[in-house]
Amino acid sequence: MKRIKKILKVILYIVIVLVIITAIAVPVGLNYFRNKLSVNTFETFSEPKQLTFGKIVWHDGEINGLTVKKMGLFIPVKIEGINENFYMQLDLGANSTLLDEAILNKVLINYPNFKMSVSKKGKNFLDNVTLKLANSKLIFNAKKIPIYGEKDISKIDSLYKIGTLGYDAILNKTLILDFKNNRFSITNKSIDDLGYSIKLVDCSVNKFPAFISAKIGNKKVRFIFDTGSSIFPAITSIKNLNSINKAGEVDTLCCIHAWGNDYKMLRRKLSVPIKIGNDTFNNEYVYATRKDQVYSYLPNWYLFGMTGNILFDGKIIIIDTKNDKFGIVE
Repeated sequence: MKRIKKILKVILYIVIVLVIITAIAVPVGLNYFRNKLSVNTFETFSEPKQLTFGKIVWHDGEINGLTVKKMGLFIPVKIEGINENFYMQLDLGANSTLLDEAILNKVLINYPNFKMSVSKKGKNFLDNVTLKLANSKLIFNAKKIPIYGEKDISKIDSLYKIGTLGYDAILNKTLILDFKNNRFSITNKSIDDLGYSIKLVDCSVNKFPAFISAKIGNKKVRFIFDTGSSIFPAITSIKNLNSINKAGEVDTLCCIHAWGNDYKMLRRKLSVPIKIGNDTFNNEYVYATRKDQVYSYLPNWYLFGMTGNILFDGKIIIIDTKNDKFGIVE
């Protein structure tokens, strides 16, 4: 009997040690990858002295044959040297700004001075690019911007989407998303110097991806804030979706188009609110796809899933990546 107790005690100690190691290793490991993914594509950024805004253009989509409003957040963009008007999706779920290969190839037929290069790993880049936002008042210069291939451009061609503006565009800067007036700004000014009355939210936004803390009911969770997931209050893994105690039955939606693929969505309606800062959101859905299984392997308090723009519709949010602050204007 004593021997069995000793064995059980040893097993218990081993389990405790493994739990402690896991609790330390997961955040340390993810912090390493966050540092690695926080790239600085743009060598220089310039802006007027006065805070300058550009317009947000919402792109509607379709799910289950029904039109969905505000499915994509786009901003008008000019590329210096090209006499065309473009749009880029503002997607903080992408660590790097990307240009669309199919549309770029169509455009550059008339602009032979633009040069492309190929890295040792076989990745394509457009060289020496200047992006101009907000009526050409916010100017980003890059030696190289990666090019990606969208499998099906028919879904984006009508908007003349030239690519994706990622987290790298706001690294060490401040992003203002004014969903009240459908406008945005990117600035070197800190969140404290903008003149807004702000309620700060516990966050980690100084690296990619941007994390914000929340509660689902009384359960503490953390979300990636992803402006590319515009219409979703929360997206997680199927395992996490099924483990929610206070939610309705699972139903299925088809389909969501992302990065050239279509994904079926599962969802459950919460019977408890989502809370972020001082704001409470009732009767929301939590969604899941098979591509988001990574969230099954992480503690929910560290990372439960993603949240998008819809929870902040009609609000103004400010993300100061340099000073690691996320605020909601009161």
